[in-house]
Amino acid sequence: MRKTQKPAAPLPEPKPVQYFYSPSTRGFFTSDIHGDKIPRDAAEITREQWQELLDKQGAGHEIVPGRDGAPKAVPRVKTTEHHRSDLLAARDTALAKTQDLVERHRDEVDMGRGTTLTDQQYIDLLMHRHALRRLHEHPDYQHDEAVAKMKVPSPPDFAR
Repeated sequence: MRKTQKPAAPLPEPKPVQYFYSPSTRGFFTSDIHGDKIPRDAAEITREQWQELLDKQGAGHEIVPGRDGAPKAVPRVKTTEHHRSDLLAARDTALAKTQDLVERHRDEVDMGRGTTLTDQQYIDLLMHRHALRRLHEHPDYQHDEAVAKMKVPSPPDFAR
């Protein structure tokens, strides 16, 4: 005798996810994750608004509450320390890009073979790297307005 199975009960429809922004925490909340732990000042926003704000935040904007408390994306204001940090990161990248040339030249000298770089090119490369390392000593580095406009020195043409 064959047993018949009862059809499974249909699954309940999932509740639609609700999206919220809280001005006091400057944070986003969703009903499926945060449940009843959503701050009292949080206002509901659409999924589209939430996604657009997250995309802008990922592109460097800051999410802040507007006058009405609703979230808005504004360009992040860089402080002098941000500019200095960016400049030093660019400097470190520039040093890393020329490191292989320095090592190759030293290896070629150690092996007693001819070098790819001329003596003058090697000196120019070392001078460039020296200037990069001393970037923080440049007078503009100490001035808040000027540091934002500073750029790392360009490498010699043969090192580009």
